[in-house]
Amino acid sequence: MSFGQPVASLEIQVALSWAVRRALEFREPSVSAERAADAMLRMLGADEVRWQMLPGWGASGEGVPVAQEDEVEATLRLAHWRARRDLRRSAADPLPEWDPRVRVGLGRALAAAAEAPSIRCLGFRLFLRALLVECASPGEWSEFIRRFHLRPDEEFLLDGTPPVSSASAFLKPVRKGDPVLSALAAPAVLRGEAVQQAVRGGCALVGQAHAVMAVCALDYLMAITRIRLADDAVATNGGARALAELGVTYPDVKNFAMDLSPGPAEIPREDKAWRAGRGDPPFGADLYHAAGEAARLASELGHRYAGSSHLLFAIASDATGPGAQMLRAHGVDPSVLAMRLGRELAP
Repeated sequence: MSFGQPVASLEIQVALSWAVRRALEFREPSVSAERAADAMLRMLGADEVRWQMLPGWGASGEGVPVAQEDEVEATLRLAHWRARRDLRRSAADPLPEWDPRVRVGLGRALAAAAEAPSIRCLGFRLFLRALLVECASPGEWSEFIRRFHLRPDEEFLLDGTPPVSSASAFLKPVRKGDPVLSALAAPAVLRGEAVQQAVRGGCALVGQAHAVMAVCALDYLMAITRIRLADDAVATNGGARALAELGVTYPDVKNFAMDLSPGPAEIPREDKAWRAGRGDPPFGADLYHAAGEAARLASELGHRYAGSSHLLFAIASDATGPGAQMLRAHGVDPSVLAMRLGRELAP
């Protein structure tokens, strides 16, 4: 599997969301590079830094590397989203903006990670180094290096934690070192991942296109973490495998931010599984109805749970839907994909 450009790790999203909350607490209009650096130093076990009022190095004067712009914006959206969830705020509630130095530091860190073949998820140490260049005085920089034993050729270039928090709560270890994703948990994980893909792209609704991205993303992240599908989930969760064999993987689709959903669904109040959480973009009618078709198909085939194969079959069968449009944009004939998945699912 090709891992493409690195993505920001879970710890970076968590640290940045903590920095957002601290900025709100102090009624600051923006999340400064200092706040973000403090958050990551805190994750290293340090107390919050009292930044010296000395002339620092200041902003580098560089912009975000062009190749990293999409991932920078996606990461900052996800950090805001996590902060909203923690604070139980709606999407309409304003949050502090991002200091340009945070954007530049994250972009430079992602660019450095892209040059290291072993890094697939940018860790916060490399991001911390980039931020310290933006906001620390030379004396502070030397102190950080000494105090935390940060060596650029070692700890800075460590792979970060893959952003699979939505999956981790559902993992059921069969034996030590063998985490698996069961058929029962897979649909919930897929829904959670679809929400994150919509947030990454800054989309107003979670639609079929985001479900396709979620199928690819979950497979990509499971490969990094060595999580595998449980035996009861393999037969009904072959969507990612089918897409990969047709040339579509997560690095190909992760920046497909076009909001193709035709409008929000009137989701029944009792259907809690498809209700959006506070601060989440709502599910669109296109995805809601595709999920219903997937559940109906699973029931007809005698499967207990609707997996990625059922959902992708329903999306590909909706020839005029936004999911099919996305598949065509990546060179996949939806009817060919639907026939293949139908054959695999048939008893």
